[in-house]
Amino acid sequence: MLILTNSAIYKKDNILNRKSENLFNTKSIFENIIDLKPIAIIDEPHLLIGDKFSQNFKKLNSLYFRFGATFPKDKDYVLSNMAYRLDSILAFNEYLVKQIQVHTLVESNENLRLLCTDSKNKKAKFSYFLSGIEKFTKIKKGESLGSIDSKFHNITLENLAKSKVYLSDKTTLETKNNYKLSNEEISNLLKKAIELHFKKRTNFIFSKY
Repeated sequence: MLILTNSAIYKKDNILNRKSENLFNTKSIFENIIDLKPIAIIDEPHLLIGDKFSQNFKKLNSLYFRFGATFPKDKDYVLSNMAYRLDSILAFNEYLVKQIQVHTLVESNENLRLLCTDSKNKKAKFSYFLSGIEKFTKIKKGESLGSIDSKFHNITLENLAKSKVYLSDKTTLETKNNYKLSNEEISNLLKKAIELHFKKRTNFIFSKY
């Protein structure tokens, strides 16, 4: 068995196209492979419809299978002689894949998050949670944050910079401009993933049997 990328036989200088120095066999490795009449399996055939690939692959002149979920619609590459079909619907119905569920990770429903600042108009945009629902508000420099929550009633927006705001209680908030997770966030993600895995696994067993 030989596993090749689609560019392994493109250029004359590739190892497979180099001539052998053997006195009894001066053919290239690829020419010797052709003589063996190999069975070829093409993975993701929709990615291999270029002229260079076609010119070299046709030299094999042997049995080949196209294995993938997406097939070219071009006349010379359309799906033909189908032996078996496993599309996304069939795979789902046979419980071969799990449903995808997306969960939003937040640090805490009580945390106030700085989304962006507007230095020109001296405003900052915040997000916060109220009864589990995310809300958004803009606060001007010098204004109280009491409109967000009563616990911020005595706190004002003292100053702001490009990605920071300074509050009267000496707190500094920054916009989160990267996807680096804290240890607490990573732990929460793992906990949720394990919880959902066992929940789906249990549902799978009961639905199957």
